[in-house]
Amino acid sequence: SFWLPSVNFSLHTTRLILLLFFFFLKHKGLNDGSIYFTYYKRAKNWVDSLEKCRSLHTDMAFVRNEGDRSVITGLLQTGQTPSTAWIGLFHDTWMWSDGSKTSFRYWLGGTRLQGNCASVAALQKGRWVEAPCTDKAAFICQGGEFLKCKFNK
Repeated sequence: SFWLPSVNFSLHTTRLILLLFFFFLKHKGLNDGSIYFTYYKRAKNWVDSLEKCRSLHTDMAFVRNEGDRSVITGLLQTGQTPSTAWIGLFHDTWMWSDGSKTSFRYWLGGTRLQGNCASVAALQKGRWVEAPCTDKAAFICQGGEFLKCKFNK
């Protein structure tokens, strides 16, 4: 058994705790401690994915820098995921789902599908792919920091 001050864990309990810890790291994909990304395997269109994220008091993932891109690509490369997942980028003038602009770009070259929403392509090192918002894909939510949501009435 494993001992901590005033706590005595059996080997079985210790293994369970470690398993849960690594599951959390693998599936939550913590970035810098202030934000986290959560992968949802059930395929939805972009709008339904956004609604699901917001119903959980999160938003769709924003890929604002190389660190975010690396974490999200890692989530998609677990071997149990489909090849693409929605992120919060959509085309008006390409902005995030909270209405903020982006200067970071990671598009896959030569794949213009004439869509207005963006997904991450796991087999293309996490490159972004333009796709119709009505397509169904897995999606990634982001939470853990103050999220600015823009609501239109």
